Amino acid sequence: MKSIKLNKAGLLLGAFLLFAFCLQAQYSISGPSSTDIGDSENYTANGTSNLLGKNWSVNKSHTVVSGQGTSAAEIRINEIGNAIVNFSAVTPGTYNSVYISKNVTVNGTVVGPVTITPSLNERCQGGGTTNFNASASNATGYSWTIASAGTSTISSSGLVTWDPNFSNGTARITVTANGPNNSTSTAFRDVTVTPSINSSSLNLSASSTTVCSGQTETLSVFGASGNSYELLRNNVAVTSPINGSNTTITWTASSGGEYRVRASKLIGSCPPVLGSVVTLNAVQNVGTFQITGGTSLRCTGSGTSDFNASASNATNYVWSLSNAGSSSINTSSGMVTWHSGFSGTAIVSVTASNSCHSRTVTRNVTVSAPPNGSYTLSGTSALCSGSSGGITLSDSQSGVDYTLKRGTQTISTIAGTGSALTWSSSSITSGTYSVTASNGVCPAITLTSQWTIGSTTPNDIGISSSAGGFTDLCPGQIQLFPTNTNSVQSWSGVDSWTSTNATVNIAAGQSKTVTLYATNNCDVSQDITVTLT
Repeated sequence: MKSIKLNKAGLLLGAFLLFAFCLQAQYSISGPSSTDIGDSENYTANGTSNLLGKNWSVNKSHTVVSGQGTSAAEIRINEIGNAIVNFSAVTPGTYNSVYISKNVTVNGTVVGPVTITPSLNERCQGGGTTNFNASASNATGYSWTIASAGTSTISSSGLVTWDPNFSNGTARITVTANGPNNSTSTAFRDVTVTPSINSSSLNLSASSTTVCSGQTETLSVFGASGNSYELLRNNVAVTSPINGSNTTITWTASSGGEYRVRASKLIGSCPPVLGSVVTLNAVQNVGTFQITGGTSLRCTGSGTSDFNASASNATNYVWSLSNAGSSSINTSSGMVTWHSGFSGTAIVSVTASNSCHSRTVTRNVTVSAPPNGSYTLSGTSALCSGSSGGITLSDSQSGVDYTLKRGTQTISTIAGTGSALTWSSSSITSGTYSVTASNGVCPAITLTSQWTIGSTTPNDIGISSSAGGFTDLCPGQIQLFPTNTNSVQSWSGVDSWTSTNATVNIAAGQSKTVTLYATNNCDVSQDITVTLT
């Protein structure tokens, strides 16, 4: 015979377990052991009316509708499979825990998990709409809501109409799919709404509206953090993007064109935003040019001269006049009004300019006084036949040409030297002479002074044989006697002579020619042939 030995601790544990079993056996949950999805069922915890801290719970997505704190509860069955209905409490006095449960089989069809399309989870601030769609198996309908989105609304079909003023927040779109047996399935989509870039913050500041040739202008804009900025010229980017840091961003422009800023968010799907256009006008340097029109030479006297100028890239012309006495110029048109008493070299200047550059050119205008017409002529008073004389002008002016004329015939022209001038040539014969003075600018003038050269006819010397002008002295010799002995200068062909006669030795029957040179108003000579008979 065998014996069993139990120690004291073993006896105590066994007694406790027996007590707990007997305690739990006193209680049970009554109610349906099988139900359909979406139904609500009533369950009772039997024998628990005197217990404390009564609490009902259910697994999965099933819910306790009512009855907490009592011995009876309504349980809603939300999904198929199984449900475990749980009840717990404590005994009064001893405060022993009581825990009982009941397995329930769930039957029926329910709506499946719901999904939302499209996968939009971020948008840029602004009005507009987004059409969301939902899909769930066994769904019989969908309910939509939107929250935390300003005044944005959502329709029963999932169309969101966005509040244009809502930004910098996260809107939540929720959809509930309804299905058989009062089943539901819920999903949500959070959409972050990013503030848009205000185009008015992208207005460029320009140091000038013109770009001078060879120079640059500065363009600037405030660059906010979270954005990138690039400069466009004629809608084409000319710089790489620059990330804003809440400071001013500057660029330099060396060409004309339409400039603007394009800003983009560094994070998010907001489209780039364009600022307003700033037009920079390219201005080239004034081109080379000359003064046209007007004159470079003129004669002293009142009157006007119209000067002109045209330079490429010039937008303005300013005229000036210097060294011109009391003469004046229209500074806008270049018209010079000459003073009647001015002579000398005047300087006409014009400055052609634009907003960037200027260029000045000048022209010298020589204003000459008319030649002096008071000079007098003098010269030979009379000429013997076949001889020539000379004409002298008492004074002359440098820069003036003097032309001697006999009647209308031009003899020759001599340039003035500032001193007296003399014409001496074979062309100066008997006649009336005048002088025309011209400086090439003023009209030529004819001096009032004239000079006349007369002609002289010489008297007959008178040594002809018929006049008894000679006498036979002796055989072989003849003596000649001129009529006008005061004019005798010399003889040739004679053997001897004096102022009153000449002797010629000649043989009888021979002839000989002799010549008498004499002055009688003109220098003349006379030949005579003598024959000894």
